[in-house]
Amino acid sequence: MSFVLYFILTISIWIIALVIYVLFENHIINFIKKITRQSEKSNCQISLDINIKALLNDPIFDNLFKKVKEDGKIKKTQTKNDWINKIIKNYQEKYNKKLPGETVIFNIKDNLLFKNNKIQYHNTIYHEIVIPYDEKNKHYEHGRTNDTLTIRALMINWFIKLQVWKFTKKHSHEVKTTEGGDSKNNKISYKTFYTLTSFPFMYTSQAIPKSYLNLNIQATDSYFKDKDKTDWQHTNKTNIDYKREWEWFMKEIKEYEYISEIECWQVGINRRKTRQIKDRFYKKSLALLQDQWFTNDMWRYHNKYLNININIFTNFDWWIDAISLDYQDFCSWNIYED
Repeated sequence: MSFVLYFILTISIWIIALVIYVLFENHIINFIKKITRQSEKSNCQISLDINIKALLNDPIFDNLFKKVKEDGKIKKTQTKNDWINKIIKNYQEKYNKKLPGETVIFNIKDNLLFKNNKIQYHNTIYHEIVIPYDEKNKHYEHGRTNDTLTIRALMINWFIKLQVWKFTKKHSHEVKTTEGGDSKNNKISYKTFYTLTSFPFMYTSQAIPKSYLNLNIQATDSYFKDKDKTDWQHTNKTNIDYKREWEWFMKEIKEYEYISEIECWQVGINRRKTRQIKDRFYKKSLALLQDQWFTNDMWRYHNKYLNININIFTNFDWWIDAISLDYQDFCSWNIYED
């Protein structure tokens, strides 16, 4: 009796699985392709050229120069131009550069990230430059807030940001004091880096997997502003700005994934929806690029601080078929014909 029940149950499961497959065949195939080939189709190069001399002349350094001078890190008789020239000289000597500029190239091939032809195991688009104020501190590899100037370029929340400094609370350009908390003292939060420029990568290119966009709710401006409502009060209110912003982030990412997938898989897509998303992304990119003073020259974007060059290399499956087959038929391309 138990054997009959086991046999009937097994047959029923197979019949149900067959019915599901027949009814949802296209959806199942597309889902399998999505989870197995999303990263494999990635073949992108992102080149960043950082103009160190230009960023050192940003107005943010006027105030910082005064604060560093007050701390005694530079001589009282030293002018801002002398200080900037010394930083440039220290950079050139430490990194063996002839010009005050830094170039870094990221390659994303399949699911591997390379920086300047070296594999990166942390899987984050990130580059850091640490320039000492004094020649004797050239050995510093990581930023020290009191002795060095840190410049970094990173992908965060789908933007490539160029940031400077590594502020202490005393030097920070934005300090936030909040009353209350778990103790009697007020809570003080401050930003450690100042963003010079932001490049809207997601809206200009859909060529890399979502994981490399480096999504982080704590890196949003609204999270910093609402920090008093997130850390120590543990509120569950749904009208907090950072929650609304993050919900909007997730909606944009969902559409990013949709149009990035159809570049490779053309089965079962809604072409009207795809065109609407792409048009909306394009209009957003124009507004954001203009806001950051970027000019667009055929996948080359530049302003006075940063040059970005995006190269997308398509994986041509037909080329593999053409060079591997030793015959010609009406379905294949004859690449040897004139």
